[in-house]
Amino acid sequence: MTYILFIALFQFAVLLLLLLTSGKLKNTERIIALFFSFAIAHFLLKFLILTVFHRVDLFRNLTTCFTLGYGPILYLYILKFYNLKQALKNWIHFLVFFLASAVYIYLILFSFLYNQIPETLLFYYRISTILAYYLSITTYGILNLRIIYKNKHRYQGFEWKRLFIINLLLFIPPIISFALGALLSSDANEHFIPRSIIYISLISISVLLMQHLYILNKKKEVLRKKEITSGKYYKSALSNEQLKRIAEQLETYIKNSKPWLNEDLSLEVLSKKAGIPKHHLTQVFNSYYHKNFYQYINKFRVEKAKEIIMETNSKKSFIDIAHECGFNSKSSFNRYFKSFTQQTPSEFKKKALAS
Repeated sequence: MTYILFIALFQFAVLLLLLLTSGKLKNTERIIALFFSFAIAHFLLKFLILTVFHRVDLFRNLTTCFTLGYGPILYLYILKFYNLKQALKNWIHFLVFFLASAVYIYLILFSFLYNQIPETLLFYYRISTILAYYLSITTYGILNLRIIYKNKHRYQGFEWKRLFIINLLLFIPPIISFALGALLSSDANEHFIPRSIIYISLISISVLLMQHLYILNKKKEVLRKKEITSGKYYKSALSNEQLKRIAEQLETYIKNSKPWLNEDLSLEVLSKKAGIPKHHLTQVFNSYYHKNFYQYINKFRVEKAKEIIMETNSKKSFIDIAHECGFNSKSSFNRYFKSFTQQTPSEFKKKALAS
C-alpha cells in the first residue's frame, strides 16, 4: 500500500507540474488542476498517516474528506467542456466536502492530542462519509455520463468516448471495491485491497484527463496550422485589443443589419457587408469567440426561433420558423437548436406552452 501511495503521489505531482508549466491555464484546465490538487492532498495525507506517523488505525478508519470532491470537480469540468449552464452555484456542489473537512480536521487534531478518537464519533463519521462518498460518485458519475452521451455529437464527437470512460472509472471501481470489502473476511484484505482499487482508478482517471487535454490542445494546434496554410490567418497577427475592436464592429453590424436572416449568408458575404477582411473575421471567431462561423451565426438564428415559438404560440410550423430565421433546412435548424438549448424545438415548444 505504501508503494501505491508513493507512486500515485509522485504521478499526481508530475501531472500538476506539467499542467502548471504549460502556460496560462484556461477555465477547463484550472478545473483539472483542482482535481490533481485534491488527489495530491488526499494521497499525501494518507502517506503521512501511514508512513510518518505510523497510525494504521487512522489510515483504516478515518475516511479522507477529499474523496467527496472528485465527483463535483469532474461534473464542473464536463459542464465547462460542453459550455453548458447550471442553476446552482459552483460552491454548493462542494458543501458536503466543506462540512466533512471541518470534522476531519477536528478528528485528526483530537487524535494527535489525545492519541485516540471516541469510537462512537469515529463510527458515525466513517459511516456518514462512506455513504456520502458512494452517493456522490454514483450521482455525479451517472449525471456526467448522461451529459456526455447526450452531447456526443458536438465538436464532431471529439473525445466523448474518453470522457465517458473517465466517468465510468469514477464510480464503477469504487462500487467493486465496496463489494469486495463486504465479501473479504481477512482484516488486512478488507482494508487494503478495496482501497487499492479506488487508488488505481484515481490514477487512471488522472492519466486519461491529462491525455485528453494533450489531444485537445494538439487538435487545436493542427486546426490552427491548417487555417494558416489555407490563408485564413494570412498577415493576421492581431493583438487582443485589435480582436476586441473588430468584434465590437462585427457585433454592431450584426445588431443593426441582422445578416443571419439571409439563408445564403457565407463568410465571404459577411466580410464584404461588414467591411471586415475575411481572415480577420476568421481569427475573431476562433480566438475571440472560440467558435466557428456557423456556430456564431446560428446562435442568433436559434435565439430568434425561440422568440417566434413563444410569440406565435405554436401558430407557425417549424419549417416556416426555420426559413424565417435564416436556416436553409429543417435538419440544420433541429441540429443547431438542440445543440444550443439541449432541447428539440418540439420539447422547447411544449415547455413554453406549459409555462
